[in-house]
Amino acid sequence: MKRKIHANALGDYAKDARLFQKVETVPGEQALYETAKNEIRVELSRLSRPATLIDFCCGTCEIFARMLPEPRVARFIGVDNEPSYIEYAKNRLVGVAGVNLVLADAVDCNLNDSGDILIASSAYHHVEDRRKMPFLRNMMRHMKPDGRLVFAENILPGYRDDAEHARSAKLFYGKRIEEARQLGMDEDVISLLHQVMEYEVSRQYEWKVDLPHFVRDLDTAGLQILRKTRVWPTNFEFEDSLAGDYVVVAKIVSSSS
Repeated sequence: MKRKIHANALGDYAKDARLFQKVETVPGEQALYETAKNEIRVELSRLSRPATLIDFCCGTCEIFARMLPEPRVARFIGVDNEPSYIEYAKNRLVGVAGVNLVLADAVDCNLNDSGDILIASSAYHHVEDRRKMPFLRNMMRHMKPDGRLVFAENILPGYRDDAEHARSAKLFYGKRIEEARQLGMDEDVISLLHQVMEYEVSRQYEWKVDLPHFVRDLDTAGLQILRKTRVWPTNFEFEDSLAGDYVVVAKIVSSSS
């Protein structure tokens, strides 16, 4: 039986876009957004056409908002199943041309469209393990043959079973919380980080994996990693040096580009 999440005085960040924005202020998440933004711009420079970006599990569209203005993007499609996030994104992208925000499940949505660059920022780890492969393949179905997929992911220390997974989650978020305290971050942020850790330990809303699991899933789905950048931690090291925050750029294996 799954353990129930304890109530948080702030509310549930999974259902509240403003709380989500608050918890994303920690250094690792900020580095993920900035590095992913830069990688997308590298891929835009590769294209000879105006690009279509599709953001699966777009949340509040943080990466796309950071890119603006971006004349090389003709269209942006964001998909998320949380109404609060979609509403927040709509408000922050008011007046931006070519934006379409869709309330849908990114695992099985059909957009009747395809993208040059697909974004999966904090997306893969919000999909249950049993649905990760359908999620990856659904993104691939929406990607043009010469397209690219940009992941921004939190990667846990290595584990072998559920008990070790819980330990890895505590190690990862213990360091996140310790760093936030050292930086003097708001106590609300600390409280929200505890909430995220509790979700991960109990396998509710958060389903992070270690790097071997992540790489294996991409390979099984038919994706080839082109670039892999670890952006956090920068001031300390986990015992498992593979753990941390990563931006990964991938393409479909069969693509000749």
